[in-house]
Amino acid sequence: MPTPSALEVNALVTGTGDDARLTALFTFATGVLTADEVRALSRTWCAALRGLRSLVESGGRGLTPSDVPLVTVGQEELDDWQRRFGRVGDVWPLTPLQDGLLYHTMLAQSASEAYQTQFVFRLEGPVDPARLRAAGQALLDRHPNLRVAFQPSATGEPVQVVVDDVPLPWRHLDLTGTADAATRLEEILAEERDARFRPDSPPLLRLTLVTLGPRRAELALTAHHVLLDGWSVPLIERELMDLYTAGGAAPHRRARTATGTS
Repeated sequence: MPTPSALEVNALVTGTGDDARLTALFTFATGVLTADEVRALSRTWCAALRGLRSLVESGGRGLTPSDVPLVTVGQEELDDWQRRFGRVGDVWPLTPLQDGLLYHTMLAQSASEAYQTQFVFRLEGPVDPARLRAAGQALLDRHPNLRVAFQPSATGEPVQVVVDDVPLPWRHLDLTGTADAATRLEEILAEERDARFRPDSPPLLRLTLVTLGPRRAELALTAHHVLLDGWSVPLIERELMDLYTAGGAAPHRRARTATGTS
């Protein structure tokens, strides 16, 4: 039978734990390659693996263009984003709708024209601000599409850079006992609506908790429409309350303390 390829490499791991070993068999067509050429190739292959091992053991990490097959970007761009954002998990193209929203955002004169939205959830019962903040951070950590920065690329097409370890923008204001609490609440919500997001600075959302009394609070989710739509908001609300019930861990049951209004 004719040989299917000039060179074939079969690799497998034997053993487990500290006894695990990677073994590779290089098979080649002697009429095409020489034994010395294949030995040189195998030594280079082993050296590359040792280099990767050293990089991982030293804590190094990073992406290469082959790690982001959905976009066309160079190593220099990836390294630049890595330096700027700290940890980059992936790079995605924009959907046509996202592309249009960002274009209009650049032309907008105000936050409302820039497709920023706000949803306010009325919370009934005692609310633990620290626990709710932890739940919001867990929500952000669980969904990479909420942690994207929109960046231009060398091809001229904008991309979404997924950034890891993004802190949740969070505010808590306690208006308990304040005489004009309702007026102050509206002022706070307006401030949040009017504060514009920068598309290149993730995340394009923030949470603001306003405590109005021992058993009354309002939670404002302000976000850019480029991240989510109206269909997504009930899902986010439900997961946020599940995470709150679970103390910021993986949700295990539905919460019963919140109703949403927008």
